[in-house]
Amino acid sequence: MKHSWLVPVLGVFFFGGVTSAFADTCCSFVYSGGSFSSIDYPVLSFPYPAPFATGINNGGQIVGFLAFGGGAAFGTEGFVDTGGNFTVLNVPNSYTGYLGLGGGTVANGINNSGEIVGSYYDSTGTRISGFLDNGGVFTTITVAANTNTFATGINDNGQIVGYAAGSGFLDTGGLFSSIKAPGASFTAATGINDNGQIVGYYRTSSGGEYGFLDTGGVFTSISVPGASATKVEGINDNGQVVGYYYTAANPSVAIGFLLSGSNFTSFVAPGGGVTGTYAMGINNNGVIVGSTPEPGTFALVALCLLGLFATARARFVS
Repeated sequence: MKHSWLVPVLGVFFFGGVTSAFADTCCSFVYSGGSFSSIDYPVLSFPYPAPFATGINNGGQIVGFLAFGGGAAFGTEGFVDTGGNFTVLNVPNSYTGYLGLGGGTVANGINNSGEIVGSYYDSTGTRISGFLDNGGVFTTITVAANTNTFATGINDNGQIVGYAAGSGFLDTGGLFSSIKAPGASFTAATGINDNGQIVGYYRTSSGGEYGFLDTGGVFTSISVPGASATKVEGINDNGQVVGYYYTAANPSVAIGFLLSGSNFTSFVAPGGGVTGTYAMGINNNGVIVGSTPEPGTFALVALCLLGLFATARARFVS
């Protein structure tokens, strides 16, 4: 539910894991100082979880989701990775999903107090709401009745961003304000830093897709040079921005990028040349997290994202 893959959907027990040298079979990565390392999860014999990292705080805690199942049967569970120790995250009374393993919780962002935001399917599997997890106490976030709501980012001041009904939103203590990029037919807010700067992406009526930076209501469009579409997913307190983009020559394979000042740096994780490199979050230390799904799990995630968050941000599959 964050981030443009529909993850919001899609766009994710106890799991133990370790960070090791990046392997082609891994789906999530940490990118720091020009080097990649993988986020590894124990492989269950069934139903084969596919992990996707979506956010990271300054303490190195990583959030994301696991995609389960295959074919028409799928589900997601959120996770928190604290130093290689994985904890499942499922909103109480949410949709139980595939084989009761979890069906609709995706963690999208985490602040330095450990507060987590994301989205989930209700118990009927028909309505998507945002959530705030504060030490195990869950609060539902809904912009309006009968409207799917995706919560995507949170800062240390407790301000939450997301999107619903085609517009981004800022939630400050339960007070909602709309975020709409100029000339946009659709706006999704995906991240917010402690300075109140908000990032996201928008679409125009002509089909163009661009990232944006909102600083006190002043919008700056972000487009990677040579890109056919740009999606921004995260921002840190230093104003560094991460996301991914597509080119006309290869419109189905995403390339990760970092924008620092006015300088764009592109990067491709090992294996990302096939299914794409999706940079989703960055902390104040410049550590970036994201995913590069292997072909088999990419197809699964596409199903999960499309099925679970068809109206969500198309992070991975759009």
